[in-house]
Amino acid sequence: MKVYAGQYTTEAVDGLVSIARNDEMPPAARVMAWREILDRANGKAPQAITGPDGEGPVVTRVIHEDA
Repeated sequence: MKVYAGQYTTEAVDGLVSIARNDEMPPAARVMAWREILDRANGKAPQAITGPDGEGPVVTRVIHEDA
């Protein structure tokens, strides 16, 4: 499936560029198209993972219980 979909990469990006540059498209569609283009070109921005209330790192504890 990946190989099949890969055949359309250029066409898909060209379609996104067409939407992004089209002044007659709704602004939200244009922004979404530009975002998709940038994500493909540069990768998505890293997402921080934080603990409760957005402070500090997430702490994971593993508790083993005897059966």
